[in-house]
Amino acid sequence: MPRQGQLRAGLTTKQQLFDVPVPQATRTYGPIANRELYDFVRNTVSSHNLNITNEDFMADAGGKVMLCRMHIQSNDLEMDQMIAFWNSYNKTKAVSFATGSIVRVCANGMMWSDGPMGRYRHHRDRWQYIQTQLEEAIGGCQEKFEQCKKLRKAWKSMPIDYNNTAKLAGQLYFDDIISPRMLSDVKRETTESNNFSYVDADGVLRGNVWKFYNNCTEALKRSSASTYAETHDRLTKRLIRVTGVEL
Repeated sequence: MPRQGQLRAGLTTKQQLFDVPVPQATRTYGPIANRELYDFVRNTVSSHNLNITNEDFMADAGGKVMLCRMHIQSNDLEMDQMIAFWNSYNKTKAVSFATGSIVRVCANGMMWSDGPMGRYRHHRDRWQYIQTQLEEAIGGCQEKFEQCKKLRKAWKSMPIDYNNTAKLAGQLYFDDIISPRMLSDVKRETTESNNFSYVDADGVLRGNVWKFYNNCTEALKRSSASTYAETHDRLTKRLIRVTGVEL
């Protein structure tokens, strides 16, 4: 149980994360306030003429770690753009961010980094550099979104059955991308998901890699705010390699 005054892990509100006390700076450590980081991202998104349609927030470590996902309007019928960013007050999580997409019907995220996940330590002289990197990431949102759409199209064209699913899900489990509980979620989603069940309303099996991916990202909602980025990054990259899609 969290100590009195601490936030429970999981979904929370923006204001609750803003109310978490900012730790004192030291000679080498310069914390960035959650509100300051959020305001910068939101203002930068607006300066690129992008429209934020929704936001969700997660806390971890008693509120010492923040995750924010901003949903950004697109003209796509299924997905919106997304930028996600993290902050921490306990030095366990560097300032991090990633761009990608979010599926409207279920809020499943789709994101990965083009290289190692960008992480920026809380040094007192790094805030300006972090701002520059965030501006570049937000400016590249559309390019990443086009890659997301390309992956969706490719994966929808790749049929998958229960045997293939068992093999892929087993690989993800042994790679420590999904946990045993998540593995159970994937199994359930393949048959019971309202949006990504392999069996269509007419009773015909029409599984594909896109449905499998979304069943996995549904399972990854069990991830903590601290591990959400890494697990999604590894999942997407793993399936890109397995399916051979070139971006």
